[in-house]
Amino acid sequence: MCIRDRFKMHPSEPTTITEDWLSLVAPNRSVVCADLSAHPGPDHLLRSIRLYFQGMEEAWTQQLRAAADAWHRDNSIGLIYLVFGTKEFGRMICKWMQEWKVPGKFYHGDSDETERFGDLADVRSVWPRLGYVACTTAVGPGVDIPQEVRVSCIFAQFDRMGCSFQQQCQSLMRPRHVGNPEMHLHLCCMDPDARALLVAQGKRKPIVRSTY
Repeated sequence: MCIRDRFKMHPSEPTTITEDWLSLVAPNRSVVCADLSAHPGPDHLLRSIRLYFQGMEEAWTQQLRAAADAWHRDNSIGLIYLVFGTKEFGRMICKWMQEWKVPGKFYHGDSDETERFGDLADVRSVWPRLGYVACTTAVGPGVDIPQEVRVSCIFAQFDRMGCSFQQQCQSLMRPRHVGNPEMHLHLCCMDPDARALLVAQGKRKPIVRSTY
């Protein structure tokens, strides 16, 4: 097996979590780890992420407002693509976009299916007229966003009580070509460094890796 995941709970651990898991489910097979970073893929798929944790909502919002202002100055740069983990958060952000005079649509599990499926089947005609497109995991695997549909930037919100993170990542990668490759991702959790400080102060319990 060839894997890329090199995550460890602590650098002192001799093996990664993925290696441990594979050794558990397939003890008779050898595990080979390969670093695939030398072959990252096409340039248009190279993306970076700026993370925003709890307490950093204002900074995330400022970036979103700046993107809206940039669209008003030149809407030929493409639409703003938003991925939300919860419908409630998505509705709040879409209300802000309306206040900022940016037209758009929000696709989620409770949105009109006829309209949603019709739009996703012909995004070449529908999306270029919009200033933003917001979605939960309703826009994910199987949805093709062609190159001619210009996307200026990507924003996202992940919540542990919301959609699957894996499926949200699939939704994030639907746009093929993005003007700004840096995605702004808001996580509804504490900054790891801030939590580590609280653990050191005895105010939080350390995260203990589960055993098998």
